[in-house]
Amino acid sequence: MIIGCVGNITPSFKKYINNSVQKIKKIGDKVTFRTKVAKKQFINTTKTNKVRLIAHLNDSQQVQAVVGFPAFSIFDRRRYVMRLLASILTNGHNTRLFQKIREQKGLVYYLDSFSVEFTNTGYFAIKLSCTKENILAILKIVKKELEMLATEKIKKAELIRAKKIFKSETIFLLEDPEVLSEYLTEEWIFKKKNADIKQVFSAIDAISVKDIQTVVFQIFAKHRIYLALIGNISSREIERIKRLFSMKKGSIFAG
Repeated sequence: MIIGCVGNITPSFKKYINNSVQKIKKIGDKVTFRTKVAKKQFINTTKTNKVRLIAHLNDSQQVQAVVGFPAFSIFDRRRYVMRLLASILTNGHNTRLFQKIREQKGLVYYLDSFSVEFTNTGYFAIKLSCTKENILAILKIVKKELEMLATEKIKKAELIRAKKIFKSETIFLLEDPEVLSEYLTEEWIFKKKNADIKQVFSAIDAISVKDIQTVVFQIFAKHRIYLALIGNISSREIERIKRLFSMKKGSIFAG
């Protein structure tokens, strides 16, 4: 058992925790726990010409959409590249998708991109909400921007900006004692080491423009894309979306 504590930890509090742990251990001795953490990397690489699309139709005035790709685990250093990709795409008013979709065209109510990591896999996703009339136009822009990331190297200034955003947001988040305690505890549970934010920032600083482009090719491909749609969408519109991500020529989505 691992207990993470942050704040004014007094000797009496430590004693209380130790006594509580001893009581729990006595109960735990009678129970079998699964303690092995799966570290083997799993990424679904099954190739298919069909777009994996799930649509839940209802009478909502808005459409919720997620474009997702299988990615990397918490043990893979490429996870930091995914964090920077999220910053480059949607984190701030001057980012690629935010500028094209919201600032210039005003097509979305909500727009975000992010990565999630587990012990043996992970995923990268772009999430948005809009009117049903705008969903196809938005997904066309998303697809085009992902292709541009693969075909055109990002500018060094853009990468530097993404790194600064990542660092400042991380420092700000870790000011919250609850977030800090969760972070320290998870690092010890999964990696058996004390968390060192300086090492994380060093890994971020080491990421190059080439690293970004390499991961883009590894993640964004037609045979790895998943789409989820919720809202009042016609079957005709769904077929158009499928065709959009099934194009075979001139696209990183060619598989």
